[in-house]
Amino acid sequence: MSTSSLHQGWHARLSLVSDPAELKSHGSKGVVIMGVSIALAAVGLVLGLATVTVLGWVMFAVGVVAAGVWALVSMNSRTASALTGDDLIEIVVADEGVVVQGGLAVPWGEISEVRYRWTGPITVTGSGAAGSGADLATSALDAAGIDRGMKQIEIRLSDYPSVKARAVSKTQKLVLFGPMLGDPGYLHVGLHGRSDAEVRAVLELVADQAERHAIAFTRQS
Repeated sequence: MSTSSLHQGWHARLSLVSDPAELKSHGSKGVVIMGVSIALAAVGLVLGLATVTVLGWVMFAVGVVAAGVWALVSMNSRTASALTGDDLIEIVVADEGVVVQGGLAVPWGEISEVRYRWTGPITVTGSGAAGSGADLATSALDAAGIDRGMKQIEIRLSDYPSVKARAVSKTQKLVLFGPMLGDPGYLHVGLHGRSDAEVRAVLELVADQAERHAIAFTRQS
């Protein structure tokens, strides 16, 4: 929970808050996909050993990697489903500033730039057997309704020490990244899994507020 009352009374224009039930469901879905991935790896291993086909070994490799990824996804989702209160916040955009996960609030005057990255679905490609394995992995992700895009915002800080001093909870500290190689510190906002309409609404509102407060708003390639 937030230990700061900085944002109390702020005029929120948009709020994105995670739903614990959805996070739990995503974790359960990850377990199922992990099981399917293990089965895919087993079939690939049998084919590889029995017929020495490249496709069999590709299936085995894809299955092993996918099982590992989904084990991590499932674990993280189940952990996230136990979050409560301000820890469920993804982003709140207000006239006075923004609030990120953990309830960490940052007035517009402490922000030097907002950078965002929004890509289309990321697809692994290849030719021959490798391509077939990649297609299987992509189809499995799509069938499970998994977002393959990259959607994130960096809220770069002009007064990193002040923000760091307010980041007292574990969750708040996890979204705060310190200065590195001359770049200022920033707050990370992940919007993975959010619909295009939701991401667009956030970016349009942040862009409008950034313009109002003479803050650079930049898209990262």
